Amino acid sequence: MLFELLKSWLAVDRIRVAPEIGRLLRLRVGDIVLLLNEQYLVQQRDVVGHRNGDRIRYVLNGDSGTGILVVTRPSNSGRTEGELALSDRMVPVFDQDVVILKSVCGT
Repeated sequence: MLFELLKSWLAVDRIRVAPEIGRLLRLRVGDIVLLLNEQYLVQQRDVVGHRNGDRIRYVLNGDSGTGILVVTRPSNSGRTEGELALSDRMVPVFDQDVVILKSVCGT
């Protein structure tokens, strides 16, 4: 039992930020979010390595199609920044641009 608990704790990614920042980092598969005035369902979440640190990649499904949101871990500035790829355009995204309408975590 203790071994299984330790094993599950070690399997979770460890990007950590203060609660008031990093809203883009806390999205989970199944969450419904309002992002840049459009509703999306978070379909996939992956942590990908990058030479400047880890990034999180989300696959989002909305009324206008599928988008890819890539979020960079905060630097010394403390700002979480992302970039949303929607068909033929890239849109910068920040923590204040996202509202979690329904969370699978209940928060």
